[in-house]
Amino acid sequence: MKKSLLPVLGTAALLILAACGPTENSSSSASSEKTSEETSTSSSSLPASSEQHGEPTVYPTFEDLEKEPDTSGYSISFKAPEGWDDPYLWAWTNEGGANAFPGMAWPGRLMEEAADGWYQLAVPTRVDMVIIAANQGKDNAIQSEGLTIEGKDVWFDGVSKGTAQNEDGTSRDAYNLTALYEAPAGAPAAKAYVSEAYFGVHVPNAWRTANVYGVDGKGKATLIPTELDSDGYRFMGFANSDYVSYYVTDGGSRTSVNFALRKNNGNSAWFADVGEYLIDGKNEAGIVAYDTKPLPPSDTYRLEVSVPAAWTEPYLWAWNKASGVGMFSAWPGEALEKVSDGKFAYDVSTTCDQIIISIDDPNSDKKEDRLQTADLAENIDTSKDTVYATVTDEKDANGKYILTISYEA
Repeated sequence: MKKSLLPVLGTAALLILAACGPTENSSSSASSEKTSEETSTSSSSLPASSEQHGEPTVYPTFEDLEKEPDTSGYSISFKAPEGWDDPYLWAWTNEGGANAFPGMAWPGRLMEEAADGWYQLAVPTRVDMVIIAANQGKDNAIQSEGLTIEGKDVWFDGVSKGTAQNEDGTSRDAYNLTALYEAPAGAPAAKAYVSEAYFGVHVPNAWRTANVYGVDGKGKATLIPTELDSDGYRFMGFANSDYVSYYVTDGGSRTSVNFALRKNNGNSAWFADVGEYLIDGKNEAGIVAYDTKPLPPSDTYRLEVSVPAAWTEPYLWAWNKASGVGMFSAWPGEALEKVSDGKFAYDVSTTCDQIIISIDDPNSDKKEDRLQTADLAENIDTSKDTVYATVTDEKDANGKYILTISYEA
């Protein structure tokens, strides 16, 4: 029998009661296509509706938002050769595998188009490894090898195709980028770094749309550009860490919800769910916010895993293939629960139809400490109560272990 799995949360969640009523600017808000509208209306000055009782209550917020913000970063520029369309940047800190854009799944963040075929993004100084990927979602998807960064502005100008060795001795096509630490002729200047947080806002279906505003310390509100997203958190964007609070409107009917995030330093993601909550016996609009992107409410299936004897502490990485949204915020995921020698288990969200089993010590250079299974050729049937996975001794062309799936013990 399947059991309910609430949205997968991060280390903490907060509930913020908020005013839900008319505002001076909500009826005349610009459409979401505009990217830089500014108003003089502070979220703290928005009048409450007659149903609002008392001041908004703010509960303790995320632990990682208490850290000091990144104050410095550097620019990554890429001259895309012919055939490298819509390049994305996947950036991380090699020690520990921390993602530079928490909450974002592969392939990372779409790079911004600059002049003459150049693309750019700025990243915090903690980033020391990047991959540039293009043509994602197409048959000719391509990506560079992992590139070590020296912690300063870099221009990648030139792609060379070669071969690289897999762990099992086979070879693969490898794309290496030429790194320059001074701007070549015709290249754009380095992009200035601004600390940001990746965010998503989910609103009631009755809203139809949403406009998200950030409010700075002087009370000036700026419309934040957002994009539609397909997996529940429908309005996604990047928020400048200078904002001290936010509010969301329904784009025209004078309904708004105000909320604040303490010390939003841009090091983390936040995701807000706008809804009606019963507080002190009354329905009031409010925000539930998370520090990692939660999966939609779901049931679970029981995953039972058999591994080789040497895999004494295997980890599970699970995600939805269509949306890229996973159960865990950082690789390699979470440790499987030991049942007996060579046997492990975990309750997996039915939204996750792809898994990887690994033993991965990022601080080790030994191959035997960094092993993983290959992506599954077919999605898991998540309607089954129990799914059986076996890590075989067979490897694919990239040296990753083949994982077989069955639905009977």
